[in-house]
Amino acid sequence: MTKYQHDSHTIQFELIKTIEGASNDTLEKIINIINSVNTISYDRIKIPNMKYERKEDQLVINCEYIKGTILDPKIHTHFRSIIFEDFVLSENKYSVTDYHPRNFIIQDKTFNLYYVDIYGIQKSDIDTRKKSFNRYFL
Repeated sequence: MTKYQHDSHTIQFELIKTIEGASNDTLEKIINIINSVNTISYDRIKIPNMKYERKEDQLVINCEYIKGTILDPKIHTHFRSIIFEDFVLSENKYSVTDYHPRNFIIQDKTFNLYYVDIYGIQKSDIDTRKKSFNRYFL
């Protein structure tokens, strides 16, 4: 988890997402995505650290909170090629399929780019990702 310096102390943020009432198949799909994403590297774009706990029909996800600014494609144009190369052209079977700018955070101070929507990561092929990418970045 990322720690932020504030005056004489540090602060660490964490986001807790609780999913209830979903089918077992849905919960297993989310768990598979988290497990896959935790072992994959996307080069320049980061995915927040995640861990989860399954409690019968409930899934609790603890996710690193990324403090920063939402990507604005009109201003942050240099990230377009990074997103295309790292996610769209990725050889990983799991990659991003939802390229809405609100799913990208530019971290304060480090200016690292993070993708923060676990639901936007799926098994997909490059052609599918290109079409989705083009909706937001062309």
